[in-house]
Amino acid sequence: HLSLSEPPTPPDAADGVALALCHLFQDRFTGAQAEARGEVGGQDRD
Repeated sequence: HLSLSEPPTPPDAADGVALALCHLFQDRFTGAQAEARGEVGGQDRD
C-alpha cells in the first residue's frame, strides 16, 4: 500500500494527468503505426 506524506497540490495533480494523457496518446499513435506496418497481432497483411 502506497501513501503520500502530504496530499498532492493541484499543480502536481495536473502534471500527473498531463503525463498520463501523453503516454495514452503516444501509445495509441505508435501502436497504430506498428499495426499499419503489420507488426501488431502477429498476422501478415497481404
